[in-house]
Amino acid sequence: MKRRNNFDFLRLFAASLVVIGHGYALMGTVPPMLLYTPISTFGVIIFFSISGYLIAGSWEREPHPYNFFAKRALRLFPALFVVVLLTAFVLGPVVSDLPPRAYFADSLTYHYLANLRLFIQYSLPGVFKTNPLPNAVNGSLWSLPVEFCSYMMVPMIGLLLLRWRVLAFGALAALFASASVYLVHFRADHRFTFYAMDLRSGTAMVAYFAAGAVIWHARRTIPLNIIAALVATALYVGLSRLSIAAAQFPIATANAFLLAYVVITIGESQNLRLPDAGKYGDFSYGLYLYAFPVEQVLAEHLYGRTGQWPLIGLAFTVSIVLAILSWHFVEKHAMALKPTTRRTVPSTPQSATN
Repeated sequence: MKRRNNFDFLRLFAASLVVIGHGYALMGTVPPMLLYTPISTFGVIIFFSISGYLIAGSWEREPHPYNFFAKRALRLFPALFVVVLLTAFVLGPVVSDLPPRAYFADSLTYHYLANLRLFIQYSLPGVFKTNPLPNAVNGSLWSLPVEFCSYMMVPMIGLLLLRWRVLAFGALAALFASASVYLVHFRADHRFTFYAMDLRSGTAMVAYFAAGAVIWHARRTIPLNIIAALVATALYVGLSRLSIAAAQFPIATANAFLLAYVVITIGESQNLRLPDAGKYGDFSYGLYLYAFPVEQVLAEHLYGRTGQWPLIGLAFTVSIVLAILSWHFVEKHAMALKPTTRRTVPSTPQSATN
C-alpha cells in the first residue's frame, strides 16, 4: 500500500508559487520574496529538492537504466509535447499580430518545436510582442532540460560510485552551488548557456537536486525531524542575510542542503498532515506547464487595467483546469505505460514520480 506523504501537496504548492511570481513579473512589477528568494524561484527550488530525493529513491529501488529513463521520459515528455504543439499551432496563430499565412510561413514557428527535444525556445512570430515581458511564450520551460540533466546524474553515480553515493552527490551539490555563485556574483557581465540552458539558474537548481539525493541516501542516519527543520530554516535565513563575497560559496552549499532538508522533512512528516492534493491526480506539472502562456494572454489584455492579483487568480483558475485535463487525458495514460517495477531494495517513500 502506498505510504501517505505530503509531496503531492508540496508540488502543487510549488507550482502555485511559480504562478504567483510569474503573475507579478508578467504585469511588469517586482515579484515578492520568500526567505530572501524570488517566490517563483523558491517554487522551482521545492520541485528540484523533492525531485532529487524521490528520483534517487526510484533508482535505488530499481537500478536498471532502461526502466529508469523510460519512466522519466514518460513523466516528462508527453505533457510537454502537447503543450508545445498547442502553443505553436493553436495559441500562436490566434494571438499573433501576423496573419495566419505569414505566421505559418515564418521559420520561427517551427524553431519553437525544438522545445520537444528540450532545446528551449521562447519566441513565436508576432506573439506577445508588446507585453511587459515581450516575446516570452512559455518561460517556465527553462527548468525542464536542467531537470532531465539532473536525472542523468543519478544512474551515472549509482553505477560508478555505488559505495560513495552520498559523497558524490554532496560534492556535486557543492560544485554546482559554487558554480552558481561564481556566475551570479563574479561573472554577472556575461551570459552563459549550454544547450539553450541558462547556466546561472541551472547550476543552482542542480545543487538542490543533488542535496535532495544526499538526503535520500543518508535518510537512515539523518533524522527528518520537524524541530530540526525549524532550526534549519532559521540557519538558512541567517546565512542568506550574509553578504561576505568569499563566503558565498560555502553559504550557497549549506543553503542547498538546509532548504532541501526542510522541504523533504515536511514532505515525509507523518505528524504534519497536509491536504491530500494527489487524491484525484497530480496536477502540479500541468499547472507549471500551462500557467505561463495563460498569464501572458491575460497580461496582453489586462496590463494597465488592473493589478497582478486578478490576473493571478484568473490564470490559476484557467491553468488548473488545463492541468486537470492534461493529467486525465495525457499524463495518467502515459504513466500507465511505465515498465513494470522489479523491487531490488526495500524502500520507504513512494510517489507518483516513480
